[in-house]
Amino acid sequence: MKKLLVLVFLFVALDTFAQENLGTGQWLYKLWQSAKAMDSGLDADMTDQNLANGELYLGFIWGVETTLEKMKIIALPGNFTSTATIENIIGDYLESHPEQRGEEAVLLVSRALIQVYASKPESPDTSKFK
Repeated sequence: MKKLLVLVFLFVALDTFAQENLGTGQWLYKLWQSAKAMDSGLDADMTDQNLANGELYLGFIWGVETTLEKMKIIALPGNFTSTATIENIIGDYLESHPEQRGEEAVLLVSRALIQVYASKPESPDTSKFK
């Protein structure tokens, strides 16, 4: 049964990757719509396609978020616990900036996260110079 579920997931995921706008904001916006549908909890929205797209959305945005954080471009607050917060920040950005959806998805995710979680540059230690 597990093998069947994995095969179904891969088939649906590959169908998503075959879309012509792969890697653009439009592609990411479609994934966001599926993630939102899954979060609605309605049985009609619990399709294999929505599940696969929602998981792709999460994987993509968390990959970008992790990279930005490791590069110290963004800094999540120490008490940060909700993955839904990041999902919604990026989803809201995509919805409010439809004119940017032709751009690379990684740029849009980066912009959305930097607007909210930009790292503050460290102040130089001037005590050594006194």
